Amino acid sequence: MTKIVDCSPADNALELLKQLANPNRLAIVGSLLDGPRSVAELELVLSIRQPTLSQQITSLRDAGLIEGRRDGRHTIYFLCDERVTSVMRFLATLYPDLLPAQLRILPPFGNMNCTDLPEMIVDMRLSAQDVY
Repeated sequence: MTKIVDCSPADNALELLKQLANPNRLAIVGSLLDGPRSVAELELVLSIRQPTLSQQITSLRDAGLIEGRRDGRHTIYFLCDERVTSVMRFLATLYPDLLPAQLRILPPFGNMNCTDLPEMIVDMRLSAQDVY
């Protein structure tokens, strides 16, 4: 993948849109809008299998749209390009149901009390049933 820097504005826009053209990458980027998330959280919330998730994270990271940092046993990913944040917020205004309902329940990494997790999982399952 081409890193989205040092190209013409049209090329930059095209590369950004190519990255967001994949449904899994779009969901990953959307889930990072409200803050950083671990791979485990992304896997749980987005229902993307770990190998596919890793492949799409690598593509986004190589393009310079997200970065990761180690936090103990976890790798925490976050958006690092304001352009992708702006585009995703714009898309969310056009398509209010663009992002999974579960994202409205699960707080960003580090803001969750682990004792609340079982209740949150039940809430996410109930919310997902409403969506589907």
